[in-house]
Parts: sequence; structure tokens; C-alpha cells
Amino acid sequence: NCNKPRDGRYGYHTGLPAWGSHIYWDCYEERPAGDQNGSGPHEILVFRANWQNMSGLAPKEVRRIADGVWEHHIVDEKTGQHNRHDDGRVGCDFAFSGGSFLLLFATMSKVTGESHYLDKAKTVADWHWKNRNRTTNLPADCPGPNGRYDGSHTFTTVSGPHAMSLLEAYRVTGDDYFRQIANTYIKSYDKFGWDEEAKTYHAMLELAGKPVPDREKGGGYGAYAPYGHVNVWRTTFYSYEFTLSAAQSAILAYELSGKGRDKRDPELLAIAKRWASVVEGARAHRPTLEEGTREFHAAVQRDGRCVCGRLRPGDFLLCPSASCDRSETSPRSRQPARRRCGVQALPQRPLQRPCRQTVL
Repeated sequence: NCNKPRDGRYGYHTGLPAWGSHIYWDCYEERPAGDQNGSGPHEILVFRANWQNMSGLAPKEVRRIADGVWEHHIVDEKTGQHNRHDDGRVGCDFAFSGGSFLLLFATMSKVTGESHYLDKAKTVADWHWKNRNRTTNLPADCPGPNGRYDGSHTFTTVSGPHAMSLLEAYRVTGDDYFRQIANTYIKSYDKFGWDEEAKTYHAMLELAGKPVPDREKGGGYGAYAPYGHVNVWRTTFYSYEFTLSAAQSAILAYELSGKGRDKRDPELLAIAKRWASVVEGARAHRPTLEEGTREFHAAVQRDGRCVCGRLRPGDFLLCPSASCDRSETSPRSRQPARRRCGVQALPQRPLQRPCRQTVL
């Protein structure tokens, strides 16, 4: 029931759910909130949303979301060009959002038995696939004409969450088309991204396969460019780097490559082991709470953005420590709860009633 209006008053009033990084459901006032006072864009930004379980609970609502995504996020129904935002215009066709869309359509093809959803999943998958470099098989994270570096470079967003969505689409539908694309992305990134001397992966590659060395970051979207080697333990997320997801995708690709170990792809196993060595090797260098907190606050101070979007009055910072008390207001004391780690929560309104969902 937590949806944006569909009244035509604003370009983003599409009736899609109030979730993601731009808008959320205000449990105090029971309405959409966030960007443009709740009239901002819909952007899923849910990693591997379990559409099948959601459809089992609310099939009509999930179908409505799927049809709304096709109507408002898919810019070109023939090529599959899409936009992370729901304004129906050419915009950021990120690999992450494309993966979210194709997995939604693939799941709908299974739960409804309607083949047009499978066609839609393949159409969205084709957007990055058909815009890849045909020599290296590396697609840009954002292949549309935006003029930024993400339109001419590839990151672990492709071999990570996008490939994971393709593999999940294969598991849902049994259609090997998705698996073959995912395997190609994973193998191509390994071929050009592995640094044998450093025993780790580069985080950013030109589409011709050349790694981008470490350098000073710029402003705007340049602040998120993952120069140099991959950062395993990021304290912010939904950037251009998904190291752990790339490792998990490689493992899943190997597991899905055959029904028995003797029939599975040895190349994918070697890639999975390389990713495992990167993660294992980074364990000794995992940032302390203090280091992670400093990095987190530096990111917020740099461009005013945290994991839940732009900070607004009433928002709170998400501490990078998993051991922290959840930052919320006690219904009894009506005072902001203090955290064990000492990260100060921003002023927040008292709860009028128990929240029905967690809003970040």
C-alpha cells in the first residue's frame, strides 16, 4: 500500500512504490516522503529483491509494479534501453537497475506463465549485451549517451549485481540465454581485470580492457569512480563497486554450470577461487570501526549523501558497525536512542506509533 500517487500532477507520480534511494514511506504521516517532498523518482535499489515471494503474498500488486516498471522505466521497448528513474526519459541506464528490471520480468514469466514477461526480461538484458565491446565482451555500466566515465568503462557492477540478476533469471526461468551472458561478463572481467602481480582485481576497466590506475577522485559522479584495485570492505554502498557481489556471482556461475562437479566449468571455478583469495586476503586489512566511520562521514561531508540518500531534517546516519543499537526513537521516552559506538544520531521526530517497516 506504500505507493506514490498516480494523478498526473508530477512527472514522477506513476503509482510505483515509495522505496529506493530517493523516496520512502513516512511512517509518521503515512505518505511518500523524500525527494521533492515524496514526489521524487522511483528507483528500486533493492539488491536481489525476492519478487517470487512477494508475488506469492500479493500477486496483483507485484504484477502492477512489473507493468509499471515496463511503462515508466523502459525507455525503448525494442532495444531495452532503460532508466533507473521512472520518468520514461533517457537517463542513467545503470547495470544495477537493469538487473533489477530483468529479474522482475523473469520472475513474472514464471509466476504468471505469460511469455511476454520473458521477452521483456531478454529485451532488458540485451541492452547491455548488445552495447558491449564485441572484442572484449565488456559493456559499459551506463551505455546510454551520458558523456560520463560510466558510459565508457565497466566495473564490478556488471560482473557483480547485474550478472547475479542474470543468473537468478536463469534459475527462475531455466532459459540458458541469461546464464550465457552472465558467464561471459564474469569471464571477461576476470581476463582483463585480474592483476597477477598484486593478486587482486582492478575496479575499473576501459571497454578495450585496459585497467584504470589509482588517481585522485573528482567531484559529482567522479567522487564515486573506483580507480585502482577493488575495495573489498566498502563502508558505503550503491556506488560503482560491488566486490563481494562479483565474488558471489562467480561462485553461483560455477555452481550453475553443471549438475555435478565433474561437469562444471573449471574456468569459472578458477575465477571463483581468485575472488575468494581477494576476499580472504583483505580480511587482515578490514577497516576498524573508527576507520570505517571516518570514511563514512568523509563521504557524507564530501557531497551530502549517505546510504539513505541526501540528509534531511529528521534523517539519521547509518553507522557502519553491525553491533550498533538501531538508531530510532523510543516510543516511551520519546528521546533519540544513543548508540554504543558513539555515532551521534541527527535529530529525529518521536514515534507516534510503532513503525510498520524499516525506512533507511
